[in-house]
Amino acid sequence: MKTIIAVVLSLGLLGGIGACSKGESAAPTQAVAQYYCPMDKDVVSDKPGQTCPKCGMKLEPRPAK
Repeated sequence: MKTIIAVVLSLGLLGGIGACSKGESAAPTQAVAQYYCPMDKDVVSDKPGQTCPKCGMKLEPRPAK
């Protein structure tokens, strides 16, 4: 009886691990481009062509890390 319980628990854990790894690879994440003001670093947008509401400078693309 203990052997059956151990086998059932082991299969359940393996199934859970398989489900987690499938979920991670199923939806690839895409980086969202961010644009920031060189003068006011706290001003950030996800749309190109915007200007800073504080100083009026054009927002620049944030360098990739």
